Amino acid sequence: QRSYAWKEQNVLDLLQDITTTIKEGAKEYFLGSVVISQKDIDRPEVVDGQQSLATVTILLAAIRDYFYSKNDQTRYHSIEGDYLVKTDLGTLERIPKLRLNEADNDFFRKRILSLPGSEDRNTAPSKESHKRIERAQQLSSSHVSKLSTIYDDPTSQLVQLVEYIKNNAKVILVRVPDDANAFTLFETLNDRG
Repeated sequence: QRSYAWKEQNVLDLLQDITTTIKEGAKEYFLGSVVISQKDIDRPEVVDGQQSLATVTILLAAIRDYFYSKNDQTRYHSIEGDYLVKTDLGTLERIPKLRLNEADNDFFRKRILSLPGSEDRNTAPSKESHKRIERAQQLSSSHVSKLSTIYDDPTSQLVQLVEYIKNNAKVILVRVPDDANAFTLFETLNDRG
């Protein structure tokens, strides 16, 4: 995987597109293609499409954070368990459902996936990709905050957004057996559209 590369406008476009699509009553929202390498059966590697997957995860974490701030434990636990992290029953370790590349994963885990108020949230960005992740988090939090103030029932609006992402956001998923095939397909998709 490459490092997180989406700039502010990419994130804003995604947030606005999903919100507009819901308002207009569209049945589906197309996130793009996702190419995964199946060399590890238990944990496939995302070769292409990780930017949109990471950004949607950041948005879901911002919604989780909103419910956490409202002390709505049922909803924040539900979002966290369904989309963000699973907890190992034996060790109680929080295992991310989406792992970024080696350069970004630790920062992503601490700044995005940890709960508000935890010490990990204070982790400073040390790379340009970290700054972009941090900015995506700020934009997503601002978007969720705005949605929570313009509707009479912010809970139902945010739940609707989560449900829409779950049920109506679509990707074209391409599975390939190994990295060589994955990168060939990735290059072909990006070079030829």
